[in-house]
Amino acid sequence: MSPLVKPFSFLLDKREAPASFSLAGRREEVSVPCVGGTLPRAVPMSIPSAAGELGGLEAIESVPLIRLAWARSGDKGNVSNVGVVARRAEWLPLLWERLTPLRVKAWLGHLVHGEVERFPLPGIRAINFVLHEALDGGGPSSRRLDPLGKGMAQILLDMPIDVPRSVARDAREEV
Repeated sequence: MSPLVKPFSFLLDKREAPASFSLAGRREEVSVPCVGGTLPRAVPMSIPSAAGELGGLEAIESVPLIRLAWARSGDKGNVSNVGVVARRAEWLPLLWERLTPLRVKAWLGHLVHGEVERFPLPGIRAINFVLHEALDGGGPSSRRLDPLGKGMAQILLDMPIDVPRSVARDAREEV
């Protein structure tokens, strides 16, 4: 087996890495502000419960997630992100209840060996999942066919979701 290249990431104070460029044989220093900043404050978002809003005691039917949502995935190192966007805004509370981190981890457990975190994405009726230890090291160090996790969303879209029969009927019309 050939050796793998494994990236090594770390934080370095900006003052320790002066910036410059060369143009026409002349080197120019670039001033990089090193003042501190603050991280943006997280905007709390509550997603209402789906209980009682989408069929109440109506019969339940299982449909693949792709009938209820679109999804897109990407990566950073050994972490994959999967964004799930509800096809209809009124389905977001149902997706929030059914797509728990534990359930997503169970569905993708053959690929994801770390924690699964879930975050609401305000304003776009979506949920973001951060999947840790999901890419066999990621990028050049991974031995997987898809080392960047681009296919994770497609795999998640196959997950069966239990929904009220009326939602299942509407979902069949969406796709």
